[in-house]
Amino acid sequence: MLTAPYNFVPLSSTVVLRDRGERVSIELPFPHALCGSFDLVIEAVTPLMVGGTAEPPPQGVNAPTLKHTFTLFGPPALPGTTLKGALRAVIEIATFGKIGRRIDDRRFAVRDLQNPYLYTARFNDMFRPLSRAGWLTVDSATGQWQLRPCDYSLVKQTDLEALYAAARAGSTLRLGKARLTAEDKYGSWAGVPLTVPFNPDAWRARDDWAPGRIVSRADDVGHGRTVGTIVFTGQPSDRGSRNGKAVEFIFHSPRTNPVSVPPAVREDFEHVHRNPNTRAPLPEWAFHRAHLLAGGSVPAFWLADGKSGDQIAAMGLAMMFRLAYNRTTRQLAGTASPDHLSEDPDFAETMFGYVREARSNDANQALAGRVHIECAAIEHAVPNAKTREEILLSPKPAFYPAYVGQRHIEQRSDPPQVKEGSYLAGGKPRPFKAYTTFMERDAVLRGWKRYPVSDQSRPPPVPTPNQPVVKSREVFTRFTPLGAGTRFRATVHVHNLRREELGALLWAISFGDPAQGYCHSLGMGRALGLGCVRIKVDPDSVDLDDVDDAQPWQGRDAGTRLDSCRRAFEDYMNGKVSDWARTLQICMLQAMADPTLGSRKVATHELAQMGGPAPFQEAKQHGHILAPYIADPRAWPAQTQPPSVVASAGSGGPSNPRREADHAQPSVRFGRLADGERVKVLTQLGSEFRVQLSDGSIEFLPLGEVTLE
Repeated sequence: MLTAPYNFVPLSSTVVLRDRGERVSIELPFPHALCGSFDLVIEAVTPLMVGGTAEPPPQGVNAPTLKHTFTLFGPPALPGTTLKGALRAVIEIATFGKIGRRIDDRRFAVRDLQNPYLYTARFNDMFRPLSRAGWLTVDSATGQWQLRPCDYSLVKQTDLEALYAAARAGSTLRLGKARLTAEDKYGSWAGVPLTVPFNPDAWRARDDWAPGRIVSRADDVGHGRTVGTIVFTGQPSDRGSRNGKAVEFIFHSPRTNPVSVPPAVREDFEHVHRNPNTRAPLPEWAFHRAHLLAGGSVPAFWLADGKSGDQIAAMGLAMMFRLAYNRTTRQLAGTASPDHLSEDPDFAETMFGYVREARSNDANQALAGRVHIECAAIEHAVPNAKTREEILLSPKPAFYPAYVGQRHIEQRSDPPQVKEGSYLAGGKPRPFKAYTTFMERDAVLRGWKRYPVSDQSRPPPVPTPNQPVVKSREVFTRFTPLGAGTRFRATVHVHNLRREELGALLWAISFGDPAQGYCHSLGMGRALGLGCVRIKVDPDSVDLDDVDDAQPWQGRDAGTRLDSCRRAFEDYMNGKVSDWARTLQICMLQAMADPTLGSRKVATHELAQMGGPAPFQEAKQHGHILAPYIADPRAWPAQTQPPSVVASAGSGGPSNPRREADHAQPSVRFGRLADGERVKVLTQLGSEFRVQLSDGSIEFLPLGEVTLE
């Protein structure tokens, strides 16, 4: 079964963009625009860690990185940008904004030996490799990459080890140790010539070694009539293990004329061989790249554009190299709707501002935001939670069973999986689990990624029996989160906002329904259930002014006026999207913000991280996919009467029996208030109970005000 601590709000084919002729500016007042401020109260439901400075271990010391809590002049605090980012992310989804500009445009690569249609059929024609060899150089005059094709033969590592021993007076060398890199092997070979005489056999199948494979084998290594150059590649597993690599390569007989590497192939090659975050070359490419830039030749493998053609279609540093996908992440976003890639601003951009790369036909590529959130100061401290040491690695977005929308799904399958299919590749039927991947033109991104909240943190995944023990402590992060119940206060400043824009901000704070206790996810360790916070508006802090009305929004009428803004936002969205509140996107967004639902999924292990890589490989072998967060999103209960957007004592909205039934816990608890009133305790969120009063309304009360029965 494929499980993950994250899930997705599906992309919509409807994208709401602002009118092109509309002028939006921080300096040009709208009619009845709102300016002023109000406070947010942020309370941690689970331990919270928003990182500040980091202390990496001293060089050569096997220890974790120490991450400190973000502070403001000493006490812990929450950056205003963190809060604004969380609210903006909700608004982007709720307003049916575009996703294209909000994701990195990445072209992933694949080396998936479990999927013949996707990968192995592109590298093998039955038992004959389709990879070709060549020497990569740079034209010093033009900077153009060129590849001089050549022949290659497989050579046994044991033959090379014997050659090394003869050259170094009995010195031993073992090339088949697991996890040796090409650089390691070249370093071990130092002092012995890489050129070697041998006899290349014809490309054929013979059974003395590499049985059944149609390859050229190197015979008489050290004594033949042909001179070639030894080429080392990495060693993923030990030579003695099942399917362990036992050969290297000898490149020989280079062609006279080089072939130009197409710019697109070069771009894909460099993209695949760089760190996606730092853009630094990966170690294998960094080793070869230094030699290339110094004027040398680098051994490379390539695939032709067609089995008999000479045009280079793809290139790598191993015979079975990582193959760049046909489609990038933004291209997949555009499959849902071309508007996801539009340059026109959407609702969130006009509120929060944007900066874009300049285009010749549009000088206005920046817009100032009209919402600012101050750094949140701590208001109530709870003793720190237990110090943790965790591996906080990001999920791999190239994992298509989770990140790509699957178009062919088996119905009534538990766990959900793609259909068993058959595709024609090279005129031959190849049965396999029919995943949609980044290769297909009709592929679409799964959606907006979210970490569902729960009202309890959870331990890291348990390693699988065959998973290697992580010996390096440097991949761990040591941190001490703030305790559940810690409370912060932040001031929000708004300028020149229309009513529907302020309403969108208020809707995002509570996900449209403060009575249900919806929560946001902030900071580090969200995959472990950390960082679940509830955000409320303090009604006593509201200080807003209408530019065309001298009466300020303060006092008792502030909540009513804020409600009118939220309704204005909902009316605006209903005018753009039919039955907006019941759409798949809104239902999924609210469901993932429900900590009670999240806790039930934690109990059934639906939000569990998988310790890999074996579980991920097994999931693909069985065709498993990441299930939607809720099986039937359109059945997600909707509030029939809008509650107040300000969540304070006594302001709980009307109850909804369908939703309360959905949120009911296995064992219902009851308690009594100080005046003797009996209440139903629905759940505990941080330092408060969410209770249902005798009149059916929902309120949040401090733990000390409720005596459990």
